[in-house]
Amino acid sequence: MASPYFFEQTGPQTVLFEKNDLQRMKTKSWIWGLSLVLFTATTQLACDSKTENKAEKVGDEYKDVIEAQQEGDSSDVQEEQAELDSARQDYRDLKKDSTQK
Repeated sequence: MASPYFFEQTGPQTVLFEKNDLQRMKTKSWIWGLSLVLFTATTQLACDSKTENKAEKVGDEYKDVIEAQQEGDSSDVQEEQAELDSARQDYRDLKKDSTQK
């Protein structure tokens, strides 16, 4: 009959483990490892998405300026250009903050 225990030599001392304890330790290690990977991945995605959102907003505002220029209304062009400038400045500020950290 196989013993439910095993011995592990750890330096000058010998430690007695149950086989179920070893399985639990392996399971906990996997859970912690996968949790760390998931946490790291979501953190990276969250940081990247802020700058991506700002970049998309700049692109949208640029398209609005082009459309206003094609329509020929100068007041709309100025208004859209101001929004584009504001979006560009927001993007630059966010990019600057993210590179300083």
